[in-house]
Amino acid sequence: ASGSTLTKTAVAKMVLTGQLDGVLPVKVGNMAKYTSDVGSVCSSTCSAVALDNPLFHSPLGWTCTGNAPKRTETSDVDGIVLGGIDCKPYSGTFSTKMYCEDVESYLSLHPGAP
Repeated sequence: ASGSTLTKTAVAKMVLTGQLDGVLPVKVGNMAKYTSDVGSVCSSTCSAVALDNPLFHSPLGWTCTGNAPKRTETSDVDGIVLGGIDCKPYSGTFSTKMYCEDVESYLSLHPGAP
């Protein structure tokens, strides 16, 4: 729309947090919260290959295995909802999160870096 101040990033954030569910043909829900909640219950199942392994710098070097704790093993409400889910699909998100944290850390130490 002409004169709109919305950026692609702002629209993506609105989609991923469910703010546009009323106008989208398919409801997305709050995917950002869901992904964060899955990370909370699955991150302990994730690991990486050794730092000197070339796959360390690839999403293929990061794997989450096993399942989140069962519903009966937690009192956390968000954890109960996701109790027992398979954590392997979270592998790509986990590696992306680790890369983003590395970039953020580097940029905080080198504010003028390109």
